[in-house]
Formats: sequence, C-alpha cells, structure tokens
Amino acid sequence: MNRPCLFITDCHVSEQNGNVNAFFEMLDLVQNLDVDLVFLGDIFDLWIGFSRYQTSFHTNFLNWCKQEKRKRMIGFIEGNHEFFIKSKYGDCFSWCSEKGYCLRGLQLSHGDLVNREDENYLKFRRLTKNKLTRLLVSVIPKGPFLVEKLKVRMNQNRNYSQYRFPVDAIESFADQNKSGQGVIFGHFHHERSWETRKGVKIWSLPAWLDDGKIGVLIYRQNEPHLETLTWSDLPSFLDP
Repeated sequence: MNRPCLFITDCHVSEQNGNVNAFFEMLDLVQNLDVDLVFLGDIFDLWIGFSRYQTSFHTNFLNWCKQEKRKRMIGFIEGNHEFFIKSKYGDCFSWCSEKGYCLRGLQLSHGDLVNREDENYLKFRRLTKNKLTRLLVSVIPKGPFLVEKLKVRMNQNRNYSQYRFPVDAIESFADQNKSGQGVIFGHFHHERSWETRKGVKIWSLPAWLDDGKIGVLIYRQNEPHLETLTWSDLPSFLDP
C-alpha cells in the first residue's frame, strides 16, 4: 500500500524572505510522520552546489535529508533557482533529478520546462546550467559576482512566471507524458487542478513561500488524489 507522499515546492527559503525558521519547523514536524517526501524545486531562493556558496541552512537541510532518507523516500528535483545540486549532493536524497522524475505512474517536474515556447527562459537555462558555467562559478575569483548577476535575472524570471500561466503548454506537456496517471509540478506559484481532454490529470501546486501550503498525495481505491493544505495542518489531516 502506498503511504502518503508530501510535495513541497517554491519555498524560496532565505534570510531575506524571513522564512528559514518556519521551513525547519516544518521539517521537524514531518520527521514524526509516516510519509514520503518530494521537494519539487526552488526550495531555496538561491542554491549553488559548491561549498563556497553554502550557507548554514543549506548544510542543515542536507544533513536532515541524509538522516531522514533512512526511513522514508526523499526525492529532490532542481528548480530554476538551484544549480548543480544533483552532481554535488545527489547522494543526500533517495533520488535527485535535474529535470523530472516518474513516481507511482505520475510525472513530477519543477515546472520551468513545461512551456517549450518560452524561448528566453530556455536560453537562460542553457546558459546557466552547463559544464562551462559550473566551472566558472566553482573556481574563478569573480564567481560570486556572476552569482549576484544571476540573482537579478532570476528575480525577473520569477515575476514573469508568477503572472503567466500557460494552460495550453501545460496541457500539451501533460498529454505527451507517457507515465500514465498525471503530472505534478510547481514553479508558477499558481494552484490549480484539472484534466486534459485526453483525461490526463494535472496538478499545479501552490508556492510554500506564499502561505505555507503543500501537496499531499493519497490513494483512494488505488486512485491518486492530491490535496493541498497548510503544513501545520498535516497531523490532523493524516490522522483525523
């Protein structure tokens, strides 16, 4: 029997956003629940997989995941605010992906690659997520300067993604998915669930950053159902 699986996305954890303590309070709660857990990207406002950019909360998160994966499945998908995590820290999770993952017949994605017509973002991704950029930010003295430039560009992209919800592109992505039962993603900071004309289920999850909401996947008569709720309500939801 599949146990419940939590989906957490778009937390944008940072000292500037003032949500570091709340994020780790949520993890403290989760560790006492019998659930699996998938982080769907943009968990941190910026996370680059090299020690020179590591903060204490990045380190604490990795240590938590290494401990918890011993008793639950913990997956991680890189968002557009995370770079080179799989190659550096992939073994801290049960599985880690740069693009997407198929879980229980559901296609999981951060969501930034859903809209194939967003050429500006796709170019930006190719420019920032490649071996040359990885080398530059890891060794050159101006690496931190490049990262600051990256922050500015990401904030521009984030504002864009929040206010444009490409339904047609999302449905096309879902219908092309061969995993079977549906697709789950974040990125757009927009909560919605529906089905395509072909009957493929789509779940666009809310951003944790906004009001602390997460997704909970449960099964009823072997059919997947995804509910969204504030993380502090998890115990009462799972054990009513």
